[in-house]
Amino acid sequence: MPIEKDSLLNSVAQRSQLREGAAGVEEVLRTVYRAQHLTSAEPLTARALARLVRLPLPVVTAVRRELEKAGVLDPGPYLRLTNSAEQAMSDEWGWATLPDSASGLQSPGESGSGSVLCPTCGGLGVAPVGGVWRVVLEALQRHFSSNPRVDVALDQSHCTPETNLRRAALMYEDGALAGKDVLILGDDDSVSLALALAGKALSPSGKLARRIVALDTDERILLHLTEAASEEGVALETVQHDVRMPLPAKLLGAFDTVSTDPPYTLPGLELFLSRAVEAVKPGGGRIYLHFGHRPPDEQVAVQRAIAEMGLVIERLVPNFNEYVGAGVLAGVSDLYVLSASTQSAALVKGEYAGPIYTGQLRPMLRTYACTVCGTEVTVGGEAGGRFATIEALKEAGCPCCDSHTFRLVRRRHIGGSSEPRA
Repeated sequence: MPIEKDSLLNSVAQRSQLREGAAGVEEVLRTVYRAQHLTSAEPLTARALARLVRLPLPVVTAVRRELEKAGVLDPGPYLRLTNSAEQAMSDEWGWATLPDSASGLQSPGESGSGSVLCPTCGGLGVAPVGGVWRVVLEALQRHFSSNPRVDVALDQSHCTPETNLRRAALMYEDGALAGKDVLILGDDDSVSLALALAGKALSPSGKLARRIVALDTDERILLHLTEAASEEGVALETVQHDVRMPLPAKLLGAFDTVSTDPPYTLPGLELFLSRAVEAVKPGGGRIYLHFGHRPPDEQVAVQRAIAEMGLVIERLVPNFNEYVGAGVLAGVSDLYVLSASTQSAALVKGEYAGPIYTGQLRPMLRTYACTVCGTEVTVGGEAGGRFATIEALKEAGCPCCDSHTFRLVRRRHIGGSSEPRA
């Protein structure tokens, strides 16, 4: 059955309210098509698709429903094109995938994906495997289990130990560690620990960076870093500070390298990146920015803010970072390697009093139902919920039966309409 491409893409984008438009729907379909033609691929789940196309899981779910209604995807637990859709994409749309043997990247006898991406790093540009890197990864994994519970009100979400290893390896390869003064601006990911552990494993002296400073507003994070560093016999400094206040004088213009993973809002980006610029030494330095992919209009605003601060994007690596949870990010974020110079200047100066966290800018009231008695309880501190977070609700228990398990029933942006659970 013929499928008119433009009509399908535009109608699905409109019905699913996809801000990426027809191009976003096409990327979803292209990803499903490629996954379906890989000889060694696992069945494609919605969560895996969300990571690949860098869209929030609820958004992917909305697009999926519309594609199922249009007869393009088969209903079921995995995403799979209908026979007629797959035939149309091959015969009419001109889509194709490389045979496994055609990419030239696989070893003899090895089953590959037909992708032209590097099979070792997957296109991320860094692959810290074996040897001393294994030692660093094992140490990170030991301490990952004792990470403080995330505070969603502060947009916290722990990256995986493997992501931390990649961050340390890339900074090492870039020459951003050896003999450098390094600041981690917000460190719920324990990047400072990863850098210190890398120095211990790679350098005869037991350290690469001259100085590693972790700054965070959450005392729990800093205590965890201090205890882990002491246990591993590595050196790092901690500073408790809210970046909405000006940086302490001793940190201004004091660092060669800054790494930051700010709240994934434009005000959060502008504030944290401004503080990073102020922390870089007067002669310039390098900033590693980890930030979630945004819809096109917001992505333009992100890059405009970077340009207005006089920063140069040396490198942009999609999906460089993976997180535990972080459904709103599809569990991934991008890496920007930025170069600061004498012309770089902060956009935000002095004290900042505005909202920066997702819950402040887009307050959402979620309603959860107890899985035992069905009692409904509202969650969302900024939106006026009975409990600030689902973690707080689970810890307190159901007000009627004291059960600690709940399911999401509905959610509503304040001032907006209700939307079903994705």
